[in-house]
Amino acid sequence: MASKAPPDLFNATSSIHMIVRQLFSRMVFSLQMECSLSMEIISFWLWLEGNGHPDFLASIESFDNYHLRGIAFAGKMFIEALRRKSSHFNHRSEEEGYFQKEAMEGVVFYLNNFCYKALEDILEIADAKERIYRTNQQVQHHNMKGKAMMSTIRVQQQPSIPRDERTLFVTFSNGYPFTADELYEFFEGNFGGVEVISVEEPVEPRPPQYAHICFFTQETILHILRGNPRVKFVIRGKHLWARQFVPKRKKVRN
Repeated sequence: MASKAPPDLFNATSSIHMIVRQLFSRMVFSLQMECSLSMEIISFWLWLEGNGHPDFLASIESFDNYHLRGIAFAGKMFIEALRRKSSHFNHRSEEEGYFQKEAMEGVVFYLNNFCYKALEDILEIADAKERIYRTNQQVQHHNMKGKAMMSTIRVQQQPSIPRDERTLFVTFSNGYPFTADELYEFFEGNFGGVEVISVEEPVEPRPPQYAHICFFTQETILHILRGNPRVKFVIRGKHLWARQFVPKRKKVRN
């Protein structure tokens, strides 16, 4: 049925919930796709997941951005086809009409009952970035006309809290490291405010095992940890553990 949902979909800590957020962040921030279109495509994928295609979204999330763009484009074409068929329904094909109706109802169900709520905070980040982009475009436009320009206002104020207290320490599964780009894509897309990322550069011939992620505000770290000393994320099938960074000098004192 169109309204059938995976059993753990509405649990905010479930793996499928996190996968949806990761996919949306990649599509909007990395692939520069429209927010509304991205949510419709993900809603269609959720409908497939709930109707006999388990782990469908996990498989898509494991793709690199090149292949993700390809399957997202295919989803876009399918949704556009559904819209065309809904306005030009062929009464001679009852089976086709039933499938089209089920698919459309499925997309609407997941869009209204899940996506808007699960992606609300990321949508706010995307809207804010879009406003900043439009403002920058306007400033550049006026500058090209030779008009006087005011001093550029920094989007992020210079932080007054020490960097150590705004840094997250993340560790990887042995043999499954993350690049700085992958970490930035995930944390900036889901939480925002990433200032700098430093991935371990091991001397011996082995992959990196940890990284430091500094944010502009300490509140971002509190939001990520949510009162837990340590949290786990699964990103593109790879595991990552995150906790508050504690400098060695502080460890000695304790």
